[in-house]
Amino acid sequence: MPRSHNPQFLTENRVFRVDDQSSLIKQTEAELQQQKLDFQVVNRALAVLSACTQAVIRATDEMTLLQTLCELITQEAAYRMAWVAYVCQDQAKSVKAMAWAGYEADYLKTLNITWADTERGMGPTGRVIRSGHPVACQNMLHDPNFAPWREAAQQRGYQSSIVLPMLNNGEVFGTLNIYSAEAYAFNPREVELLTQLTDSLSFGIIALRAEQSLRENEQRYRLLAENISDLVCIQDLDRRYLYLSPSCESLLGYGYEELIGEDPYILFHPDDRDRIAEEFCAAILGKNNISITYRISQKSGNYIWLETLTKPILDEAGQVVQIQTTSRDITERILVQERFKYEALHDALTGLPNRNLLMERLKLGMNRIHNFEGYHFALLFLDLDRFKVINDSLGHLVGDQLLIAIARKFQSILRSTDLVTRIGGDEFVILLDEIKDIQEAIRATEKIFKALACPLIIEEREIHVSTSIGIVFGTKDYIRASDILRDADIAMYRAKNQGKARYEIFDREMHAIAINRLQLENDLRRAIEQQQFLVYYQPIIDIYNHRLIGFEALIRWQHPTRGFICPAEFIPLAEETNLILAIDSWMLSTACQQLATWNKKFPSRQPLKISINLSAQDFRKVNLIEEIDTILKETGLEGNAITLEITESMLIEDINKTIYVLKEIKSRNIEISIDDFGTGYSSLNYLHRFPVDHLKIDYSFVSQMQKENRNYQVVSTIIDLGHHLGLAIVAEGIETSQQMQWLRELDCEFGQGYLFAKPLSAQDIEIKFLT
Repeated sequence: MPRSHNPQFLTENRVFRVDDQSSLIKQTEAELQQQKLDFQVVNRALAVLSACTQAVIRATDEMTLLQTLCELITQEAAYRMAWVAYVCQDQAKSVKAMAWAGYEADYLKTLNITWADTERGMGPTGRVIRSGHPVACQNMLHDPNFAPWREAAQQRGYQSSIVLPMLNNGEVFGTLNIYSAEAYAFNPREVELLTQLTDSLSFGIIALRAEQSLRENEQRYRLLAENISDLVCIQDLDRRYLYLSPSCESLLGYGYEELIGEDPYILFHPDDRDRIAEEFCAAILGKNNISITYRISQKSGNYIWLETLTKPILDEAGQVVQIQTTSRDITERILVQERFKYEALHDALTGLPNRNLLMERLKLGMNRIHNFEGYHFALLFLDLDRFKVINDSLGHLVGDQLLIAIARKFQSILRSTDLVTRIGGDEFVILLDEIKDIQEAIRATEKIFKALACPLIIEEREIHVSTSIGIVFGTKDYIRASDILRDADIAMYRAKNQGKARYEIFDREMHAIAINRLQLENDLRRAIEQQQFLVYYQPIIDIYNHRLIGFEALIRWQHPTRGFICPAEFIPLAEETNLILAIDSWMLSTACQQLATWNKKFPSRQPLKISINLSAQDFRKVNLIEEIDTILKETGLEGNAITLEITESMLIEDINKTIYVLKEIKSRNIEISIDDFGTGYSSLNYLHRFPVDHLKIDYSFVSQMQKENRNYQVVSTIIDLGHHLGLAIVAEGIETSQQMQWLRELDCEFGQGYLFAKPLSAQDIEIKFLT
């Protein structure tokens, strides 16, 4: 059960939702969507970490703390279930559930988990106890080690889990188990924050046990403890010592004779002296017991924290004649509290202030800007460009070291009055305090760009990093700190969209765009509920004999007030918000049902094929294959009637998983087509490994073809490559007879475009192509 000095993160399915290397040709919408998701995920984990840290600080009872944390994890982070297990040192090496929250439904009664090296000890909990490292089960459905509990987990909607060790001096004494209703739910950055949460929980439990042990010892040896451990003193009204218990030597290092008759004022920490004097006087005047917490110097010069109960001693007339004090060393308690306070306000990786401290400073800045004429500040929101590519290609350890190096660089080039914070992932926010105008913020931004122009050396590697920056100039127009951070975020995304490695200054137009985007998202959700979508079909033609081969199904949104909305406007948003899953499911079912209808209505036109687009999110669905099987069964279609189109970048998002899913699809005789080939991530190194049938040449290459020009050569190369791999070629965007002639000369087999027909409704397709 020991935890090694160099911890590692064990996973049973090394699968996380990650973006891949960005292409020099074009940044895909998938990268922006993933960045947004990562931002939301890390914000969620940070909120839970902060709430749980506060719970640990306030905790007075171990069992209540465990229950509170389970409830916070399921309520604040919307996990399906969370529970805490303690390790039993019995012969069976069993595990005992101590607390749980969320949808449990007697699941824990069925577990029968052991941490022995047996079949029921090979699950995540048993492995964590034996190894001392976190274990993620990213897909319970396919993880062989989870087999004993799979049925019970499926019945309760659990899809993935993370189990984290609770450690005391390197030994695992318990585990924190978190279950999600989604597969592949835990990304590395979230695991890092959950590990911090578990470490804080472990520390809190150990502290509570120590306090409980202390209370029990105090009750057992109360008289002895009062006279030996605590410092009992009697002082006159001028604070001079009249009596000190023998513990003064063990506590302060001074002998009795050195302190008797002396005023301890000189021993108090300079920052505490005035407060102690005031409270001492209050004890005399009020004749009440008062508790004072302060720092006092030992003979060695070190300061310790004392908690002192001040009790007035009264004469027969009720007048205060002396003061009795009982002092206890609470240095360890103060250090624990300070640690928790620090962790609640600072990033564990870089040591920079975190979102909580940033928001406090922003609120102070807003108060100043409303109360002091001429005061200004600016907020810079930074997001590193292509950081996930670096992180995924060189490893998370290098990625972490890079973040630390960047944090140090930012601190070194900015003023000491400026606040550099990390709010999660690869996002930093800098508060420029007391600046004169926006030009000063721009100069600071240019300073950052200049500093990042030089490569960073990480593990003897040169790593080039750039960043996109959004700038907001603080004005009296702002009321809430969250609004300033939101606007800086909006400006940063504008900088990303404008080409990266640049800055954008927020203006009201950006806010209007963000509001419109939010409105579009709400309309999109309503469109899914009210089925406002239509499927249009574009014919795919054999360009040698002009024979109709089939159709590509294309989504159309008929908005009740705006009319038809272009897919380019709402598809990226649907992907970013995961609404694409519902849209694609409807699209797949509707298009297949339409083809089945045409087969029955126009039997002489068979065999016809339908091409349907899948998104990256569809590929991550656990039940994609099951959904395809259901649609085939309901429509009566054979698999060879369907072609599923995927983008080039989806192929290399997770090579092994992609190959597995593609093989499952191919086993049903469904064909696979790579859409928009050549415009996304380069997949040439992997293309031969994928069981695909077609390459689709993007319309941007076809539409710009001229004899022997660059686009002509690109098209020729794609066709040659496809044929070399035994793939058929489909050209998109054919608009002229000349283009079709060139494509025919280059041996391209199939095509679609306005030369043949624009996308049409099902009714128009029947009239123009099937009757």
